This record gives sequence, C-alpha cells and structure tokens, in this order.
Amino acid sequence: MSRMKIALNVVENLRNLANSIETLSKSLTDTNVSNVEEVIEPVTPKIALEDIREVLTPLTRGGKREEVKALLDKYGARKLPDVKEEDYPKFLEEARKI
Repeated sequence: MSRMKIALNVVENLRNLANSIETLSKSLTDTNVSNVEEVIEPVTPKIALEDIREVLTPLTRGGKREEVKALLDKYGARKLPDVKEEDYPKFLEEARKI
C-alpha cells in the first residue's frame, strides 16, 4: 500500500472518530438534567471514644477537670464510656470549646 493510501485511511479514521465523539457529546448534553438527581449525603466521620479521650485528657490534666465533669453530667454520664454513642459528635464539639 502506498504512503498516500495509508494517509487517506488515517484521515478517514480520524473523521470517523471525530463524528463518534460529536455524537457522544450530543447525547450527553441532550439529556434532561432535571431528570437526573445526584444525591450526595454528607460524610460524617465516625467518632470513636478514643477521639474524645484525646481531647479530654489534656483538659483534665490542665486543670479543667470540673468543666469536663460538668460536660459529662450534661450528657447523663459519670464517666466517658457512659456517654451515648449518638451523642459523641455534640459531646466532642462541646469538649473542644472548653
């Protein structure tokens, strides 16, 4: 096959590729965006007891023992493991404010 024939085949293949890309692009932009809903749920990291302990330990050692006790009392707990797991995010947020 001559070089000219090969070049013509390459050009033809490129045109076919360009047409395919154009068709794909049109099909993607023609979809009704209102019918497509993307649901993004906020990802909240799971807070472990140890995460809270890392915040409370420096507080209790730094003289804030009474404030920590008051926070535990607020959540109906005598000690940290008594805090309900569903209260961890709020508890941790309040602990960081001490």
